[in-house]
Amino acid sequence: MYVYFPPRTSNYAPRGMPYLAGLGLITGGSVTKLTYQADHDKWLLEQAAYIKALAAWKAKVLSLKTKYNAAVATYNKQLTAWNADYQQYLSDMDTYNTQYAGIKRDNTARSQAIAKSYGITLPQSYFDKGACLTQAQHDSYARDCTTVKGIMGLGSLDPDCGYAKLPICAYPTQPSIRPAPTAPAAPAYPAAPTLRAEPQPPTTKTSPGYTKVPPPATVVPPTIAPSSGGGGAAAPTPATPDAIVPAEPEQPKQAGMLMNGLIIVAVLGGSYLVYRTLRKPKAQAA
Repeated sequence: MYVYFPPRTSNYAPRGMPYLAGLGLITGGSVTKLTYQADHDKWLLEQAAYIKALAAWKAKVLSLKTKYNAAVATYNKQLTAWNADYQQYLSDMDTYNTQYAGIKRDNTARSQAIAKSYGITLPQSYFDKGACLTQAQHDSYARDCTTVKGIMGLGSLDPDCGYAKLPICAYPTQPSIRPAPTAPAAPAYPAAPTLRAEPQPPTTKTSPGYTKVPPPATVVPPTIAPSSGGGGAAAPTPATPDAIVPAEPEQPKQAGMLMNGLIIVAVLGGSYLVYRTLRKPKAQAA
């Protein structure tokens, strides 16, 4: 006796071939891994360039700081010396102002007396500038000064002669001081180089380019119907999603023995029916 099992036409090669999903050959996982690997290789080159740029940046910043600190030290030293000179300058200015005020006071009184004697008018600017003439102005007025005698023998006063008698400026030299030192300007430091975050593999949802790959589908093996005349075996349990090969059902021994017994009974029964058929005509003829 033969039991016919029809060929399996469904679920033999499931759609999408999930047994290859673990290798990332069919699903989007392969694209995600390739994208990550390319981006990570690019990041490694960026990291090497960043390390080199960072070293150059640190050297540049250190050089600028060293020069700036040296300039600050020089400035502080110059400022200390200038402050000492400035205190002396203030003392010299006090002496100068006292002397200037005394000389100007004497020049003003003398100039007013001369102007009154010669009938000349001196502008306010003359007194503001110290109530005196420069040496060049005095020499010019002296050359133009003349004395005119009248009919009665009385001399007339020439204004130029009056100007020539005005005091010549003889003030002390005004103290001076050099300009204060200028503090050095802080250097403009270059911006530090930057490096983007290292790309993470597509195993975490937070990494760039992550694509969720669905888990491989579980393949349900086909149910094999039991053969007639005997009990059928239970459906086999799948081993792994990669390759599912259901085991062939095992025919129970008791079912085979029963089948053999039925065949013997059928043969004996058939022999008896043949015997009855042949014997009946003979009985009727007798």
